[in-house]
Amino acid sequence: MDALDHANHRTLHDTPGMDAQEIARRMVKSYQVLLNKVNWACDGNQLTQREAIGLQLTTGTRDIIRAECRLLGGEFVPHEPVAVSDLPSAILSAAAEHGDVARAIRDALGDNMLSTREVAAIQKQIDEAVDSLHSLGRAVKSRDSGVVT
Repeated sequence: MDALDHANHRTLHDTPGMDAQEIARRMVKSYQVLLNKVNWACDGNQLTQREAIGLQLTTGTRDIIRAECRLLGGEFVPHEPVAVSDLPSAILSAAAEHGDVARAIRDALGDNMLSTREVAAIQKQIDEAVDSLHSLGRAVKSRDSGVVT
């Protein structure tokens, strides 16, 4: 199981407010077929690229694309507009996400070992923190008056 397998599985099974059967219904896919396609032990059935995109669009998550980008040596950076008045919120959000990363690492290292699941959970927190920092950067840039001092 690698990060992509874990992201596929997590996207189907861990989407807040939506269970796997509802996701399958919205994607107009058989529930069992979709379960098989995200099961890392079932090599014969894998998500197609279009199915992975559809799964992310249906769930509103981006774990799969993030895992793909990491496997290719890159990073997924979403482009979301930030209102000028959101600078204080962006600062607080970035600080909170940083705390979530530290907490995830502290909790995972309680037994001085990191499992694959713990690494994935930490990486998810890091991804959220990076997204938050990108939002902060856009909020700062939106405040740029163009005056060089």
